[in-house]
Parts: sequence; structure tokens; C-alpha cells
Amino acid sequence: MADEAISIGAGDDIALFIQEDKKIGIGTSYPGDMLTVAGGISGNAGLVVGHTDTSSNRGYINFNTVYGETGYGIRDNSGTMQYK
Repeated sequence: MADEAISIGAGDDIALFIQEDKKIGIGTSYPGDMLTVAGGISGNAGLVVGHTDTSSNRGYINFNTVYGETGYGIRDNSGTMQYK
């Protein structure tokens, strides 16, 4: 199979979109990150946030600005709850 995008849905009604670079969009055909969701997210099993970088912002659940030092965020740092 050639490297090409995969789309479920059509036009403005995209349910799932996977780009050639493996970025996934749910509700959007323009994912800006590895997973981009257009709309709310709900669940009943919790949310796990991991990290692969070594920046001081790793592992935060962020509110407002996603990247950088602005906004608010919370994380678990080896059993200690931290916030910014």
C-alpha cells in the first residue's frame, strides 16, 4: 500500500482522518498534532498522559496554551501533584 491519507466520512463530515505522516484527526481532516480532536472528549476510564520529551512541560494536562509556559496545567511527578 502506498503512503496516502485514509479518510472515513466526506466533505465537512469527516469522522476519522489519518495523514501520510501518521497524524490522526477525529472530526477534522487537518490534524496539527499526532492526535487532533475537533469537539469534546468524554470517557469513563480516566486519562493517561505520558511524555517522550525532556522539557519542563512534559506530562502536563494543559488548559489554555498547549505548548510553552503560559496557561494552567496539572501533572503527577512521581506521586507529587504539580500545577503551573
